[in-house]
Amino acid sequence: MKVDDFFGTGALVRERDFELVSLLRGHPLGRIEVPSGQLRAGDPWALEDTKPIAVPAGSHEVVFAASEMDAGHDGVGLLVRVRAGTIARWTKMRTLGIDGAVIAFADARAKVSPEKLDFESPLGAARLGRSIAVARVGSDGGYALRAGWDARERLAALVIVTKQPRSLVAWPRRGSKVPPVDATDLDACLAWAHQMGGDQAIVRAGRTDLAPIRAIRPIPSDLRRYYAAHTPWIDGDIDTFRRIVERHSLGRALPVAVNGDDALVYLAEDGRIVDLYEGSVMGSCLDLRAWALLSTIAVHDLRTR
Repeated sequence: MKVDDFFGTGALVRERDFELVSLLRGHPLGRIEVPSGQLRAGDPWALEDTKPIAVPAGSHEVVFAASEMDAGHDGVGLLVRVRAGTIARWTKMRTLGIDGAVIAFADARAKVSPEKLDFESPLGAARLGRSIAVARVGSDGGYALRAGWDARERLAALVIVTKQPRSLVAWPRRGSKVPPVDATDLDACLAWAHQMGGDQAIVRAGRTDLAPIRAIRPIPSDLRRYYAAHTPWIDGDIDTFRRIVERHSLGRALPVAVNGDDALVYLAEDGRIVDLYEGSVMGSCLDLRAWALLSTIAVHDLRTR
């Protein structure tokens, strides 16, 4: 894979050292203001200690990269696009020491408040104010800061990635019998899952027809109110949740798969599947098409075929 692939619309990849298959793609976070014409990159708790980098002053697009799996996702990169146009090449500028499992870009004059770094975001990435973008990553470590140059040798982008691009390979491999699928097409993903015998992989437990999944939106008003009151924390009110499920005859179709007394899976208003487990350190947020695809790969052990 290449650096650009981390921030694209979606590519199925496998790690060279493992059999894990994930969906690698970018999630736009909006734009940050850089009025000073200088950016700082690194650990947001220590940005003032980093050397600023000269960039065009103005408003610049930010994209968060995630490696998405059926059980959740890992943050793997953050990109700031400072000039339009094609990136001709990438060069490594330096290695950044990250001590808080969070990476950031910010205007050199911006002040990062420690209180704001305890942010809530389904993706684990966000803009904090006008001039700061942050993203949670899998762990602390030393991560590469790279510069992207256009054909005229002008700086076009800055990026922090937490994995070596060469450690990821496109999947399925050449010659594989596993059919390719367009990860942006829900119908294609569901058809692919059905072809591979993957209907059961579309929900966490039990067997669910596809029709209830399609019919579940719009979310019933009482279920919507429940989510507003009890997410991201359940507060143990599972009985109320189950009564809503029974009232609407939702069965075990999403968003009503309840896993025990402290976890559930639901379909958020924006189409994300949210798997919330109070015993874990991080809930997982995937959209329906990604989950249908990745859970099928995992359940049917397709990564080894």
